[in-house]
Amino acid sequence: MLLNLNQEGEKFDFFNSTVNPQTLDVDYDEPVKDGPWMILKPGQAFWEKKLASRTKKVEHVLNPKTRQMERNTFYPELSPADEKKEREEFWDYCIVDFGGFKDQNGKVLKVTKETKVAMVKVPVVERFITRCFQIIGTAEVAAKEAEEKN
Repeated sequence: MLLNLNQEGEKFDFFNSTVNPQTLDVDYDEPVKDGPWMILKPGQAFWEKKLASRTKKVEHVLNPKTRQMERNTFYPELSPADEKKEREEFWDYCIVDFGGFKDQNGKVLKVTKETKVAMVKVPVVERFITRCFQIIGTAEVAAKEAEEKN
């Protein structure tokens, strides 16, 4: 088996989706041939890198039952501005590339961080990305199970 170690993600042809109002289930259409597409990669590596760069805070708290001090380690909360910035960086990391998407005026969207963040706010695009992440995750689980059998 040959692996492309330089591959930056998985390419998905865009598929539309609707939410059934009675059951609240999401119904997915077939992918659009020669239509819009996205290259996505999972965000696990992004979060691992982010958490590795953060410093943990340590507090010693009295346990009233045992009357001993316990050590609590945690990551401090981010400010709302930092949270927003981190979410934008996450989507910029996960959406590697895209093409064929147009705005309401018919202009082709350019691949920028701002465009990626704006696209995620559109419900049909958010459902598309979420479903693509589910597909990537399912494929990774199946590959690990197959590897364990060997």
